[in-house]
Amino acid sequence: MILAAGVASPLQAADQPDDADGFSCKVCERKAAELARCQGLDPDEYFTGLVFNPPGMQTGFARSSCFDRLALNYRDVTLCAEVRERKSRWFDGSALSHQACERRVHEWAAGDPRAVIADIHRLDEMQWFRNGNGRDFDVHVRTSGSYPHRYKLKLLMLDSKSARTQTLWDNEYGYRAVDQERRILIRAGDLHAAAAALGVEPPYRVRLTFALVEPTLAELEQFSAMSPSERESSLEEWVEPAALRRDPRDLAGDVRR
Repeated sequence: MILAAGVASPLQAADQPDDADGFSCKVCERKAAELARCQGLDPDEYFTGLVFNPPGMQTGFARSSCFDRLALNYRDVTLCAEVRERKSRWFDGSALSHQACERRVHEWAAGDPRAVIADIHRLDEMQWFRNGNGRDFDVHVRTSGSYPHRYKLKLLMLDSKSARTQTLWDNEYGYRAVDQERRILIRAGDLHAAAAALGVEPPYRVRLTFALVEPTLAELEQFSAMSPSERESSLEEWVEPAALRRDPRDLAGDVRR
């Protein structure tokens, strides 16, 4: 099907809305910032007299030039609608036009490698255990799939109405085709602080979300065409800390040692 390890974050104190359908895309954020910059330019500001520029680019509107570069960089032909040609008796500005922009975007996109995005890693299981120190908690995460890419793993605690959340874990990892298991450590203090902020008592309702993140520029058009259900998966369960036991596999290792 062709479609378009960082450090764990501390507990975020601020309440936030339910964001299970959100995903991380730093390229998307950068594109949005550049788009805002282009939109802020004066539509009537222009440059002219650049006789040493390539043919068709000796004059033009600064705003149109900004959108033209953005359309090419992100292979986004819809941005060409903002590119308009400046007419001049003495200088040629035909390369900065709606039609010329669309033509170049299609030409550049045709030369891009197409990433085959298939068998995306998805969540299969989340298991909570008590850590060996007796205080903290180990969360074992199992996925299926084989598509090697960068993925975001986010663990939330929800309030009784699922209207507010607190983040227990928020991290990104580079997954290889063979990677299927990961263990994350949740500090008891973070768990209790999240519960206090939400005003909830155990058992706690938690949601784990796993999603593709930060595509390359060559993948951006393909990536953005994917629906949230294609990009990510999630699991929810109730956790009663007092009932948790150590992972039997860890106990077996203690016996062997």
